[in-house]
Order: sequence, then structure tokens, then C-alpha cells
Amino acid sequence: MFEKILNRQGFAFHFAGADYKDTEQWLMDNDCLRLLSFVNERKLIERRCKLGMTTFVDSGAFSATNRKLEIDVDEYIEWLNQYHEHFSMYCCWDSIPVGDLNPEDCARKTWENYLYMVDKLEEPKKLVYCYHYGEDIKWLKQALESGVKLIALGGLAKRGKNQRSKFLLEVEEVVKDYDNLIIHAFGMTSFDILKRFTFITSADSSTWLYPAKYSEIQTEKIKSVYTGEDMSKKHNYLNLDIDEQMYIDEVLSQFGFNIDDMKQRKLRSLYSAMWWNKRMLEFER
Repeated sequence: MFEKILNRQGFAFHFAGADYKDTEQWLMDNDCLRLLSFVNERKLIERRCKLGMTTFVDSGAFSATNRKLEIDVDEYIEWLNQYHEHFSMYCCWDSIPVGDLNPEDCARKTWENYLYMVDKLEEPKKLVYCYHYGEDIKWLKQALESGVKLIALGGLAKRGKNQRSKFLLEVEEVVKDYDNLIIHAFGMTSFDILKRFTFITSADSSTWLYPAKYSEIQTEKIKSVYTGEDMSKKHNYLNLDIDEQMYIDEVLSQFGFNIDDMKQRKLRSLYSAMWWNKRMLEFER
């Protein structure tokens, strides 16, 4: 059940979020791990189930909170039970301490939801407990003492490096005495962090989606290359020197593209998926 996570060089990257159908098909054809949201990507998850693909399901509670959506937890449970054979893991319906929400109240509600869901799920062993930045560490300790083995760490995506490190150091001190844990970090693709905190077994990010939206592509040497018509852009391909252009041409050719292809957002999206997948598969701790 969890082999794909545990056997990927000690760390498993999940593509979060969705884009064009061709990009999604490439991700499926290449057995890329996916984290998708019940709130935002329910139809795509169901399509993947029908095709026999496995998905890590995020509840989407963060999006629901921001959009002030009322979600029926029992509906979420019923849906998980319907498709559970096609899910590697699924997050509990968590209460996230954003805005003026009290972290203690949120942590208590998340734990209550976790216990409620355990009793109603067909496969409770796939249920992931969510512990968030800003919550008292006692809640993580309680989960571990109760035998929880699947844990997701939330609230890190928009934190600074020092904030992330301080939080993860505290988590590391608590989890080091427990074996056979799977610990997922939401919104985390910082190589420095992932190399330092090896207790993190998997992570996801939707960062791969954004370059294509803004007429950009990424490479190792030149982080963001603008491929549009605005000549004022600092890293516009047309403004780069010949050596830089040749480097970008070579990178694109490795994935079967050329610079003219990058004028199309669909192809930029596909390139981004390919580039991120290669980068993550080559990542070593």
C-alpha cells in the first residue's frame, strides 16, 4: 500500500493540483505520484479511479476554509469508502489555524474529526492525521501515543526558512522515538529542508503549475525563462546571450521540445511536468 512512497529514494514527491488533460495523461503514463483534493479535484480523482490509478487524497479543507464552504464530513467519508481501493492514503478533515482561528480549537477539532473518521472508514489504516504549524506539540505527541502512523504536516508552504526549520526541529525531536512512520509535508519542495529533515518521507507541491501560466519555463541554471513577447522581461529568451539560449535549447530538446513550442501554454505545462519529475527522481539525500 505504501511501497511507492517508501521505495522512492527515501523521499516521494507528489504532484499537487491539476492542469491540462495531456499533462495529466503524461503524469499517469509515467506513474507519477499525485496528491489531489476532494474539494478541488474530485472529478479528476474519480476519473483516475476508473482508470485504475492510485491517488493520495487531500481533504481540501484549506480551500474550503478560505472559500467559506460548508462541507459535510459524512459525505467525504462516504466518498472515501466508495473509492478506497484506489487511494494510497487520505487526509482527515482537518481544521486549519488560518486568519483569526484559534490554533488550540483547530487542533482539537482535527483530532475529533480523525477519531470520528477512524470509526466509519472501510480502511482506517489509510487515514492521515494532520498536524499544523502553530499548534501545540502536545497534539502530535497525543497522536503518536495513540498509535497513529500516518501524519501530514501543514501550514509550511508560506513560512520562511527559519520558521520551517524551527517547526521541523520540534517535530523531529518528537517523532525520532517512533518507528514505521510515514510523514508527509504539504507544499514542500525545498531541497535544503528535505535533505536536512530525513524523517519526511513524502511531500507535495503545486509549484510546478505556475511557470506555464506566466509564459515561463524553468531550468537548473536559469531558474525562470520568459518565453513570451514582452521584451522588458529580464529573462526573456530573446534577450539572453547566445550561450544561454543554446543551453535552454539543449534542455528543451531533452524533453522533445523547442523554444517555439513554449509559446503554447499546453506545451509549457507538459514541459514543466517532465522537468519537475526528472528533478525529483534525481534528488538524493
